[in-house]
Amino acid sequence: MIEFRPNPAITIGLVGGVASGKSTVAGLLADRGLVRLDADAEARAVTATPAVLERIVERFGSGVLDANGRLDRAALAAIVFDDRERLHELESIVHPAVRRALHSGIREAHARGDSVVLDVPLLLEGSLAEECEVCIFLEVDDATRAERARGRGWDDGELARREANQMSLQCKKAKCAYTVDTSGSLSSTVRQVDEILARIASSSGS
Repeated sequence: MIEFRPNPAITIGLVGGVASGKSTVAGLLADRGLVRLDADAEARAVTATPAVLERIVERFGSGVLDANGRLDRAALAAIVFDDRERLHELESIVHPAVRRALHSGIREAHARGDSVVLDVPLLLEGSLAEECEVCIFLEVDDATRAERARGRGWDDGELARREANQMSLQCKKAKCAYTVDTSGSLSSTVRQVDEILARIASSSGS
């Protein structure tokens, strides 16, 4: 397994549709020495804090809490994903804190000489794209994505609903320097990731 330590350190952003394999590829990059920063993990941490949780309950009601008083993410998602205005309300509460945490994580990693991989939904639509020296598009056929979505317990329309207001996959791909086809075997994905890292290292002179 290669270790990826370019000098200077860089940030790699992963881009793709829902169920395109971002978590898998982020894990592979972490195995190769990059610091993985996961927006969903940061969001879970942020929404568990009393101050943020209180604001969410004020906006969306006590129905977004489970029996133990913790945030019921599925209940909240059911409210916001079909309502753009409500989604924006939630984002206005959660996203600023998540962005601050991610920007801070990038700075801290680079100060140590560590490169970063960003596992961030809607990366290109937000300010974090500006942190990325390289973006990699994860390509997978629609049938495979639908199968993966069903594996998450989603109905057949959930994937389309989640992507309805997003940048098109064609536009996302056009903004990325590299593409990994994640529809095949894990070994195929590993090979492609290692080839891209070698190309990046070569182009940076590392």
